[in-house]
Order: sequence, then structure tokens, then C-alpha cells
Amino acid sequence: MEVRYATWEDYPEFEKLHAQFFYAGNSEVRPNITVTANMFIELVITQSMFLAFEQDEMIGYAVMQGYTDGSCKIQEFFIKPSKQRKGFGRQFVEEIKKRAKEEDFSRIELMSATMETDRFWEKCRFLSVGGSDLYILNLESE
Repeated sequence: MEVRYATWEDYPEFEKLHAQFFYAGNSEVRPNITVTANMFIELVITQSMFLAFEQDEMIGYAVMQGYTDGSCKIQEFFIKPSKQRKGFGRQFVEEIKKRAKEEDFSRIELMSATMETDRFWEKCRFLSVGGSDLYILNLESE
């Protein structure tokens, strides 16, 4: 798997992938927003957008926002449905952890959407905060 930062040139392929987005465990729930080219460019400029590729095919993306307190938050994470449950998601998370450490972040936070995504994040060693939808991974202990 190759993971790299997105550029504005990735929009056409990203748009096709984003159209497939759904929350694992509930394919009926989809984001109620279409990411326009302008929105995509703003994400590329203002946040860290990672793209995952398998043999030149874009199979996933993640949007991460950094904060001055040393934390970063995964805003959105998606792996193409045909690539789910094959280890690509966990491999992608490992790459994101590595990049977050390189950028001197001390923890990663995210909100988990479904019980199925809860299980995925737990397999990636994230911990729920008080049984809530908020999950945290302390990078200093990784």
C-alpha cells in the first residue's frame, strides 16, 4: 500500500471514491455533503488529507486536522468497500499513525459512527473515552 498526501490533481479520482462512502455497519447512512472541487482544494490546503493506493488504484482516504495542544483528529476515514475486511484499513491507520508521529502529534482522536467502526478502531488500539463515541490513541505509548 502506498500512502501519500492529496494534491488538487487527485480530485476526479477522489470524487468517485467519496461517492461510495458509507459508515461501516450501516450502508444506509452516508454523509449528507458532496465534496466539490473547491472544498477538496480547501481540505488539501488546510488539513492533512491522506490517500491510500493499492497498485495505482485509490482505495481510501483520511482527513486529519491538527491542533496546537499536540492532538490531531481524524475527521473522516474511508476504505473502498471491495477492499474492506482485508487488512487495508489497519495498514492505512498504521501509516497515519506514523505520519502523525513524524509531525510531532502526541495523540489521535476520532468519533466512531457505528458498533462496527468501534470494533475496527479498537483493533487499531484506540480506546473509547468513558464508553462514548470518542476514541483516543496515545502516540507516546505506541
